[in-house]
Amino acid sequence: MQQMNRSSQEHAALRYMCVTVGVIDKLQRDYFAGRDLGRSVPHMDATKAAVIVSESSEADRISNNLLEILSGEYPHTPESLSDWSLAVLVDLFFSVADVARERKDRERTQDYWALAWATLERVLNSPTASPMLLYEDIFFDVGQELRMRGERQAIGFSERALAHNLRHNQGDRADALLSDLAETHLWVDELDKGLSILAALLRNRPADVWTYNSMAISFDHFGLTELGAEAT
Repeated sequence: MQQMNRSSQEHAALRYMCVTVGVIDKLQRDYFAGRDLGRSVPHMDATKAAVIVSESSEADRISNNLLEILSGEYPHTPESLSDWSLAVLVDLFFSVADVARERKDRERTQDYWALAWATLERVLNSPTASPMLLYEDIFFDVGQELRMRGERQAIGFSERALAHNLRHNQGDRADALLSDLAETHLWVDELDKGLSILAALLRNRPADVWTYNSMAISFDHFGLTELGAEAT
């Protein structure tokens, strides 16, 4: 692995990261200095630290080679990239799409927008899991994009976000993710399922203001204006 002399502000970063740029910087510096990575960050073992060094260094190279990637000249194809690097690539695709939109290049905007979402879906279907990514947020964003199009596929992504939270995070956001699943059912015209989930949430926690708030804000879109007003 080639050493890269970068400041802590130059490492590849994006909204889905669950480690800070400062941690990435320290781990990389300790690795290149030959220090024991098991001692670099409190409560992080050497194996996880080594994976973060490897994935973050790969992503740094991607950030420095955007033009080569877009032209197809970059030696590492997307098929060989880690989940973290693919997620970084997603941010780059969205950035290119934004530039194209500002230039009123509709075709290129749509192409890179679609490429970014397809790459995010690929991250979620990967058999591996990067220790650097907030997968639940990716599930949520992909599901949101699909449900805005009225695609039933969105339900599966909401369910997978919930399953991931229950498996890896002890269900610390289960209520919020169940509320999102309910809204997803509503968006694809499965009103009975959506309302039954909300009813179960309210039976379990009748004083949860966020469930009522969600109903009040969103129900008008589904033709349930009066019910939303009553929830308020």
